[in-house]
Amino acid sequence: MKNIETDILVIGSGLSGLFFSLQCAKKGVNVVVVTKCLVNETATALAQGGVAAARRKPDSVKSHIEDTLRTGKGLSNKKVVEHIIKRSSQSISELEEIGVNFDKMKNGALELGREGSHSYRRIVHVQDKTGEAIENALIKKINENPNIKIIENGFCIDVDTSNKSGKKEICGAYFYKQKEPKKKKIKLKHTITVKDENIFYCSAACVAIATGGLSALYQYTVNPDISKGDGIAIAYRAGCVLRDLEFLQFHPTALYKGKSPFFLISEAVRGEGAYIVTEKKIPVMRGFKRRDLEARDVVSRRIFELMKYENIYIDFTRKEKNWIKKRFSGIFEECSLWGIDISKELIPIIPAAHYTCGGIKTNTCGETNISGLFAIGEVSSTGLHGANRLASNSLLEGVVISRNAARKALKFLSLRKNRIKSKIKKKFSVYSLDYKKSVFKKIEKRIKEIMWKKVGIVRTFEALQDGLQEINSLEKVLDGYTKSGFNIDVWNLSNSILVSKLIIRSALSRKESRGCHYMEDFPSKSEIARHTTIQKINNKLSFV
Repeated sequence: MKNIETDILVIGSGLSGLFFSLQCAKKGVNVVVVTKCLVNETATALAQGGVAAARRKPDSVKSHIEDTLRTGKGLSNKKVVEHIIKRSSQSISELEEIGVNFDKMKNGALELGREGSHSYRRIVHVQDKTGEAIENALIKKINENPNIKIIENGFCIDVDTSNKSGKKEICGAYFYKQKEPKKKKIKLKHTITVKDENIFYCSAACVAIATGGLSALYQYTVNPDISKGDGIAIAYRAGCVLRDLEFLQFHPTALYKGKSPFFLISEAVRGEGAYIVTEKKIPVMRGFKRRDLEARDVVSRRIFELMKYENIYIDFTRKEKNWIKKRFSGIFEECSLWGIDISKELIPIIPAAHYTCGGIKTNTCGETNISGLFAIGEVSSTGLHGANRLASNSLLEGVVISRNAARKALKFLSLRKNRIKSKIKKKFSVYSLDYKKSVFKKIEKRIKEIMWKKVGIVRTFEALQDGLQEINSLEKVLDGYTKSGFNIDVWNLSNSILVSKLIIRSALSRKESRGCHYMEDFPSKSEIARHTTIQKINNKLSFV
């Protein structure tokens, strides 16, 4: 088994993983980034909205904080919210420094958009391709720094830990090198070569999990297929504390064309005057306080209920065509591919799984309960989002927490200079089950259906119990194909089954409706806001 040694290992290549890597590498330490697919195939690259930051009066940092806390429904940590929001303008400047050219007005000031549950215009953006612009800028900077090496198509099997003086410490991680695709989208200057279909080990003093969310476990999603919660599964097996996994945010407006994953229709469209309507152009959100800019959980449930009887659309015909093509070029182009001129025609929409509000519990430095192991980005639970994420706070969180985590990791690294180099403890023999791929595809499809129908926008206690029972049955089917070795299809499904069970167990424990978690048989919010915190103890799931 190939052993790659580095100072810092990063698992994932979205905003958080790459920004963290740059902050560490510029101080002279060696960083290895291993990503599940190509380096730019991330949820970050698909982000349309932007980065939330109060830039002009009458808006203020205080108002931004209040909007975040209100949307979090009592589960956002006020100190964490203040810490992150107060650094929003600094984060914009840092992104500009790495080469992100945010849209500006004629006077040179940043152009600001508005999204759901925000009291003012405060979304800094690059048309409707903000995430792509950030991802590309980060990759360009990564290419300029020889201290950062990239391994693409590396599937993380598990992180490796040791116990010293009764304290669990990180040592590295095991990976499987998947087959290279025929074409690479972006040329990388500093890479490490690993033979296809080989297991390799990466030894590191610090490891950062930056694998993104779990929305691709659902039948309808706007996230890439890689977003199945692998980082959550890895962290759980290692003994990390997980928090609030039941809070999965559904985006209310995905383009209802083609098949999942669907193309997202940014909330910023509604911020610029679009309406959610029926086929007869009757406004859907009339009577709600913030109308079409209500929080995502409210809008998603409204559309979900109405779609039992009729199709729902976005009406953006009030805006002039050339303006739409400039401000929302990506959305205009995608809809045009489906024969829809959004300046004249309604856009068919459907709610879809979008963002993981819970995750691996960390502090504002991204530290987990395992020494040397960090979690950053969507995979983490810092205390910012609570029961529901405020739009465009996620990219902001990624910058702030990754910066903090890099400082902490560098400090931690300096204290582990004389660490004992990790020894490879496990051996994996790769085995093939190609003749069972059709069976595995059926299992994956069924998992997605269960999660959508039983653990979706509207939940019931009985449906959650049924969902758990069905997932357990699928696990037993999969057990029949498990051998003493490694098979990528089996491992992928094992992760999906594990994370689905963790979500359902968390959801069953919350007998109330709060934020993203709506229970039909428990429609009220409990007086006391509490977190759902779980951990693997003595090989069993425990609520802690």
